[in-house]
Amino acid sequence: MLTRRTPEKSPVSLLRWPLFLTRAGIGSQLVIRAFWPVWTIAFLVFAAASFGFHEVVPFSVLWVAIFLTGSGLTWSVLNGLRGLRWPTRGEAQAALDPAMDAVREIEPGDHYLGTQHTLANFETAFFMPELMDGESYETWNAMGAVDANTRGIEMVKKKLGEYQEPTLDDAVLAEVVQSAGLDRD
Repeated sequence: MLTRRTPEKSPVSLLRWPLFLTRAGIGSQLVIRAFWPVWTIAFLVFAAASFGFHEVVPFSVLWVAIFLTGSGLTWSVLNGLRGLRWPTRGEAQAALDPAMDAVREIEPGDHYLGTQHTLANFETAFFMPELMDGESYETWNAMGAVDANTRGIEMVKKKLGEYQEPTLDDAVLAEVVQSAGLDRD
């Protein structure tokens, strides 16, 4: 009876797919960054069309807006293409190496929460606005179930309470009043 032996894969061949995916992820970030003006113009045009801009303005203004939009899009695409490049294998490997170190650091059945990579990056990996509450539902409920709207109102009241009107030097104020031709009362 013949047995089929599967050849062992080299470490380089095992990393081919993760490196490709990492390069693709970095590449997608570069595309988004390179073409951010295109997305901005597209969203502005969509918003203007949704609110009926084309129905309210005179025809000549609409043509000027179309021309400016087309010019802006052309410039944005050309500028984005000029700065666009595919990430190198080295860039992908540099992004993948810390994650691979974390994989090597844990034992089978263990978790990644205690690895050096996680501990070094957990505070900056995700953005959490001040307005949001990251507590569990039970903790949030036990602390009074304060919703985002109430928390936002409290934050605004606190900011307004801390506000101090900036002072303007009397000589500068007098010069502004004089140059504006206002009576100083």
